[in-house]
Amino acid sequence: MSYPGQRVLQAFLDGTDREEHSLAQIEAELEEHFAGDACVEDFVSDIARYRKSGGDFLIGELEMLSKVKRIIAHLSQVTSIRRG
Repeated sequence: MSYPGQRVLQAFLDGTDREEHSLAQIEAELEEHFAGDACVEDFVSDIARYRKSGGDFLIGELEMLSKVKRIIAHLSQVTSIRRG
């Protein structure tokens, strides 16, 4: 099952691309496709605060990795339900 942003999220998970601009590219796509989904809205907010090195009030790479794992599981479940 595929969903918007899957390639970018998988690249982040695999470690092949953990750049801020890559995640930022899928913000609008996720918001549009999953409008009203609180988990997606929270994740999009997290993307805006992501910086690889972290910092005050920012989300670092390891914390974002955990969030990416959770959103992948959520999106997989949501798209499975929609198609089922």
